[in-house]
Amino acid sequence: MSEHQYYEFRAIDRVLTDRQMRELRAISTRAVISRTSFSNYYTFGDLKANPRDLLVKYFDASLYFANWLFLEVAFRYPKSALDLKRLRRYAAGPTVEVRSTGPDVVVAISVESDGESFDTADDATGWLASLMALRADIASGDDRALYLGWLFDVQCGEIEDDVVEPARPEELGHLNPALDSFIDIVGIDRDLVTVAAEGASPTAPSSATRDIHGWLAGLETSEHLTLLARIARGDAIVGAELRRRFRQHTQGRAAALPLRTAGELRARAEAIAERRRKTALEHEARERAAREREEQTARDRYLTHLGKRERRAWQQVEALIGTRRPADYAAAVELLVDLRDVSGRKGHGATFAKRIRALRLAHTKKPSLFARLRKAGL
Repeated sequence: MSEHQYYEFRAIDRVLTDRQMRELRAISTRAVISRTSFSNYYTFGDLKANPRDLLVKYFDASLYFANWLFLEVAFRYPKSALDLKRLRRYAAGPTVEVRSTGPDVVVAISVESDGESFDTADDATGWLASLMALRADIASGDDRALYLGWLFDVQCGEIEDDVVEPARPEELGHLNPALDSFIDIVGIDRDLVTVAAEGASPTAPSSATRDIHGWLAGLETSEHLTLLARIARGDAIVGAELRRRFRQHTQGRAAALPLRTAGELRARAEAIAERRRKTALEHEARERAAREREEQTARDRYLTHLGKRERRAWQQVEALIGTRRPADYAAAVELLVDLRDVSGRKGHGATFAKRIRALRLAHTKKPSLFARLRKAGL
């Protein structure tokens, strides 16, 4: 498989101007460029610009994938849209990065795989579209994507056993399609995700429509007017800001979930995996035993029927041997094995041995037949 790289950028809160599109075209003559996107696939050469610089200057989301096992997904935000201290709790390993760049913040999730994670046969062209919703989730105070990034560091052994998890997002038990895609693309251990979600609510109570309506109704009228004015001016972060504030309001009333160490999470995930392997082995053993019983029952029926036509079976053996064809020799020996078992069931083993000796004496000049008889233990 040849080496390749894929770059994709998306604008969400803004659109590219004519001048910006010309600037991007000057960087790449082959890229697919629109008012809201830039993408290019490289098998030779590379992007003639710093991807982070392009993200901050022109776009809001980016994805870089190299099939020599590196992936980065990054989102740009106005600094006022995020609680940086909260987000940086998850940047304890190499996967999650939260970096200020002037008035902007870049949140990046990078994965350097050992080949056991994401599917390198995929060209990554659909990945960013499936992950785009994570940008709004992070801005709205939903920390699940960043927690999963931290959890991947746990999986990879980048976090020491005695390190306590930074926080437990309330809705870990309720994964949306973007989070499921993120888990699949990165290759996060589903057992580890299950362990991380233990004790968390399987639903998304903080996003209930009636609750947020009640909270909004409680805001001052002056704040309502300020928010409406921002929306009218095209401020794209108002919705995320309100969801973040509402999330903080509801989580402030909720009982905090107990925190675990990285070692505890790993050990619990390994126990789940071991239990599943044991269950699978037990299931396989039961199925194998059932098949063997069925096969034995079928053979018993066959041998009973063969015992009723034993004389014709010996005649059939002689006929098969008489053709001198290797395939017929094989069929004759197979039938002799069955006749041996029939004789054993009837207690006529000595009679069978006598007949085999006679058969050998009658066909001493057939080495191929003798070889098959020896192999079959006859």
